[in-house]
Amino acid sequence: MQWTIILEATTGWGERTCTPAYALSRPLLDLKPEQIGLTLAEAKTLLARLQERLIGQQANEYALIRRVCPCCRRMQPAKDYKCRQRTSRP
Repeated sequence: MQWTIILEATTGWGERTCTPAYALSRPLLDLKPEQIGLTLAEAKTLLARLQERLIGQQANEYALIRRVCPCCRRMQPAKDYKCRQRTSRP
């Protein structure tokens, strides 16, 4: 039996990405009690891969969102965070 764990992320604007996180296989014939479920090593590897992908996707989206100008809602250059739109003063 083959198992594939897929991490699906949906961004704030509805974009979906699917990333395979972990795959494992178990024999159906000659199945031993210790082969049922995840071993401790497999669980640690799975958790580490999930953390790696979650943090990577969160960091990428945060960096992208930080580039949106709060005034005009357009993307700013990566090295400049000044608002380009002039605001009228009352």
